[in-house]
Amino acid sequence: MKLENLTSLQTQLFKLPVVFTECAWYEAAYLEQPASFGDLGSRLGDTLEAAYTCLFPPVSTRIKSKS
Repeated sequence: MKLENLTSLQTQLFKLPVVFTECAWYEAAYLEQPASFGDLGSRLGDTLEAAYTCLFPPVSTRIKSKS
């Protein structure tokens, strides 16, 4: 994902807060006893990256041939 190629809608979505339901937090980001605060931060960062990747899928450079 390149931030300079965002549509106006995608730009607006980046400005919205990220809110997890309790269930989503426990399933995606929560670690019961993380070895360090950094471990929890990494897990949260990975979760946010996955969410944004779903919102802004990479542009495919592969061209489908007509068969």
